[in-house]
Formats: sequence, structure tokens, C-alpha cells
Amino acid sequence: MKSKLTFSLSPVTLGLAAITSASLVSLFVASSNKIEALLMPFGPLTFSALTIFSLLFVHDKAKRLILVSLYVATTIVGLLSMYQIPTGSMTSTVTLLIVVLPLLIGEILKAIKSKRESHIAFYSIMTFVVVSGLGITLWQLVPHINESILPLKVGWVITLDVLKNPKTALAGVGAENFLGAFTKARPADINLTPIWPVRFTTNANLLFHLAATYGLLGMGASLLFLKSFFGSKMKNFLWFTALIAPPSLTVLIVLVLLLSQENNHHIILHLTNRSGRFIFVLISGIFCIGALYGIGRVSASELIFYQSLQRARQHEGTAAYNLQIKAIQYNPNIARYHMILSQTNMALAASTNDQKMIPQLIQQAIFEAKRAVELAPSDVIAIENLARTYQQLIGVAQNADNWTIASYQQALSLDPTNPMLSVDFGLVFVQLKKYPEAITQFKRAIALKPDYANAYYNLGNAYKLSGDINSAIAATKQAKTVIGTNAVDASIISQQLEDLQKMQ
Repeated sequence: MKSKLTFSLSPVTLGLAAITSASLVSLFVASSNKIEALLMPFGPLTFSALTIFSLLFVHDKAKRLILVSLYVATTIVGLLSMYQIPTGSMTSTVTLLIVVLPLLIGEILKAIKSKRESHIAFYSIMTFVVVSGLGITLWQLVPHINESILPLKVGWVITLDVLKNPKTALAGVGAENFLGAFTKARPADINLTPIWPVRFTTNANLLFHLAATYGLLGMGASLLFLKSFFGSKMKNFLWFTALIAPPSLTVLIVLVLLLSQENNHHIILHLTNRSGRFIFVLISGIFCIGALYGIGRVSASELIFYQSLQRARQHEGTAAYNLQIKAIQYNPNIARYHMILSQTNMALAASTNDQKMIPQLIQQAIFEAKRAVELAPSDVIAIENLARTYQQLIGVAQNADNWTIASYQQALSLDPTNPMLSVDFGLVFVQLKKYPEAITQFKRAIALKPDYANAYYNLGNAYKLSGDINSAIAATKQAKTVIGTNAVDASIISQQLEDLQKMQ
């Protein structure tokens, strides 16, 4: 008795396998937090799953069923977009609708050619919904598109900074560390654009993102993957979309589905004896059980953590705290969990009347903030969180001021062109009544972003507190000029200026 296994070997399968290999090399060479790297949307687990899927995607009936399911799912997304119900990132939604729309039009043309009226009506309704959803989403997105999308030019700067560094050129920075690569190489002139306050966690497109996270290996593998796009006009359209659209896991899955629809070269594996079949089933079973167990724990931790955030919004601090502890027990390797738990501890310490609990909550807040930095040493958000934790303890805990300053200095070394970070650091010096140091930080923020009204306002306040009223008036006037007359804070700045002029 023979058992037969059929595998699909296509260009897209080879490309995905190459990306998977590059991601695994990067996982062991570059990633400091391997669990978080595995779980990233564009991490090794994602590409491993897509590779396995493309290998097993061989039956024509299954291909057609999945394609129709894709049409239905996209139509639902279009319908939700028509009613302005959020379906995730608007750029991902637009890309998905644009990719599927030509396929639906093609189905209508096929139905007309074969004179299938029911199919014509079915696909026409779908097309109408997708076009309507696309139009409404574009109407919402276009006015704000410059505030939400990383330009290709900036994305290339980030990628090039990774590739020219000998330590990161081959294997990249790791799947979990793109934010660190972004803040490190973020060009200063981005502060003059609407996206200046945004910290991006993905690159401008899929090719740049994989090159930054997985280095030259990732760039070569993704080029091999994109090579599978060449051929028909539809493939060229998908290739163009992948190069200009921001990375989206949903769109990536759709691209793999569409590219896997074509007839592929099949490899047939014959299992001729009982022991071979038993070994194959045993190995497959162990792999599936292990994968399901891991996915279950990860999913449970995310669900519990989400519930904790809901409780926090309802001002149920103790319930949120207990749920966050439980989420960390399920998955202790996510820096984000520890950051939020540190903030919850500080909030509980500030609100409780139990004097015995306050030191314990503060100690746990510091521990969790430090743990987040250990898990994500290149993540400036984790280090900022530690700095703010220490800052809240100034005047309460010994040496909290020194720890705060050291943490902000570390954050600035990771995000040197961020003017908001300099303003926050300057406010620490104001709190410590170290006005010359505060003035230095506010001036640094202004140098990075000359139209930063908040930096001018705080500079004026620091000058005022230091006794230099003339300089305070000059800085506050500049803040008023920059902010204009229609801003909400214009009246506050005007009042500050009047008070300074009276003092003068």
C-alpha cells in the first residue's frame, strides 16, 4: 500500500522559503529577544507558515474555493468601509481593495463571455461594494496621507544605514528591532514634515523592511520573492503594488494566495511502507501539537492583556493589574506587557491610601520598567518609560534624579533627532531647577524643529525661572509667531507674554 504526498514547487514558494531562511539566520544572529522576534507580523513564524501553505496549495478546487473566499472577505471589508467601520490601517485597506478590484472585474468579463447571468450579478454586486468602500476610504485617507505614511526616500535612508553597518549588514537588526533602526537613522529634516511625531514600526515598503530587519540576506530573499511577480500584466501590477505600498500582513497573505493560483510544478512523495507513514504522521503530529500549544499561549496572553487595557479604561486599576500579571505569566517575553504593568503599578501607588503597599508598588514599577529595557534594549519607548518612572520618584526615592537623567541620555542616544524627547528632557531639568541645562535642551529641540512652538514656550518659561526676562519675552514671542492665532494654545501663550511684559 502506497501513500502519496503532493507538494507545490513554484517561484513564490522558493521566494518565501528564502525569506524564511534569512529570517531564521537573523533570529539567531541579530535578535536579542528571540520570542518577540518570532511573533512579529513579518517574523520567522509568519514566513514559515506562508511557505508551508504555498507548498501544500496544490488542488485546483481548493484554489478556486480560497479565491472566492478572498472575494467575499474583501467585499465585507468594502462594506465595512462604506459604513466607516474601522478594519485596521486605512492604507492596508486601500491596498487590499485595489489589489482585488481588477480580479473582480476580470470575473465579470469571464461571466459575460460565458453568459452566466448569476455570476455576472454576483460579481457585479461585489465590485460595486469594493469600489464604494475604496472611494470612501480614499476620501478619508488622502487629506491625511502625508501624516501616516513613511516616504520611500526616508525608508531607503533607514535601510541604507543598516546595510552600511558591518555589524548589521548581513543579517539586519532583527525582526523586533525596526523601531530602533528607524529612530537611530531618522533624518532630521523629517521634523519639517507632518509625520515628524510618528515612530514607525515598519519600513516604507516590504523590500526595504525585510532588508532592514534581515540585512543583505533578507534583501536577496525578497528580490527572489518579488521575481515571482514578473510575467502577466496582473503580476506586474502586484509587483508594483508591493513596491510602493507600506508593508501589510493582510496584503502579503493576499499576494501569496494570488501568486499560488497558477499551475505549479508538483513534487510527489511516495511513502511505500508502514513505518515511513508512521514516522511522517508522528513528526507532523508533534509539530502541530507544539505549534498549537505555542499559538494558544500567545493568543491567550494577548487576549488577557487586551482585557486588562479595557479594565484600565474603566478605571478598574486592581483588575487591570491582575490581568497584566496573568498575561505576563503566559508570555513573559513581551516588552510591551512589562511597560504597561510598570505604569499600572505607578498609578496604583499614586491612588492608594495603603502606606505599606506604596513602596512595594513603586519597587515593582521600577522592576517591570527595567525588565522591558532588558527585553528591548534598542527600543527608545521602553527607555523613555523607565525615565518617566524614575522622574515620578524625584523627591521620593534617593538618586531618582540621577537615574532619570541617565535614562533620558540613553534615550537621546537612540533617538537623537527627536525634538519631543529633548523637550521632555528639558522639563526634567526644570523640575530639578537646573535651568541652564533645561535651556540647552529646549534650544536643541528648536534646532531640530525650528517651528516647534512647545519648545519656544518652554524655553521662555526656563528663561523666566532663571531670571532672564528679556530672553523669556523673545522666546515667548517666537512661540506666538510660530503657533499662529487659530491654535488652541495661542491664548495661553498670549497670557504668558503679557505677564512677562508686566514683570519687565
